[in-house]
Amino acid sequence: MQDLLKLNSLELFKQVTGKSTDEVILMMLNSTLFIHPEVVRETPVKFPNAVRESNEYHAGVKRRQKSIWMGEEVSVHDNSKARLAFGQYANLVMKGKHRNVPIGLHVTHIWERVFDPEFFTAGWNICLMPDFLKIYTEKQSGTDYIARCLKQAGFDLYFKSGVVAPNEYVVDPGIDLKARFPDWKPVFTENKTVFKDVA
Repeated sequence: MQDLLKLNSLELFKQVTGKSTDEVILMMLNSTLFIHPEVVRETPVKFPNAVRESNEYHAGVKRRQKSIWMGEEVSVHDNSKARLAFGQYANLVMKGKHRNVPIGLHVTHIWERVFDPEFFTAGWNICLMPDFLKIYTEKQSGTDYIARCLKQAGFDLYFKSGVVAPNEYVVDPGIDLKARFPDWKPVFTENKTVFKDVA
């Protein structure tokens, strides 16, 4: 038991699975579903007046109440609004009896600036991944390098490629994912804009 208490969650996961850090990162990238860039190009932010609850930036404001952000009124939500956004982008039902997304897959924010309406439901800032890997992308996990690799993927897919305009809060993490993981190919939701054009 004492040995377990000496390892953080990532080190324990690597020990149990026999995986290296790079193998865990590749596992995370390979099991992440990104919104198709052309869908994001068409609608960069699904709910442009929505933010997530934040004691720091929306102090004292509860879910479904209004707050002020940069002089504009915004609506405060929990993460279910981001799930709804992902579902609408991907044409998936994220909860309820008609849910068609397996239990254990969670919407993940690539950049944690969810108190900002430009980020909270942005197609370039939300993806879907297994819960057991999602934890390693979060600040409190202490696995910053894995989070930076996810940010690099998001940066390359949406910003470096010119799908969305530059953002002062989004910077290139400086990781060459192609060199590091040459066989990785991003998995995208359907390009619904193609189907709209055909219809």
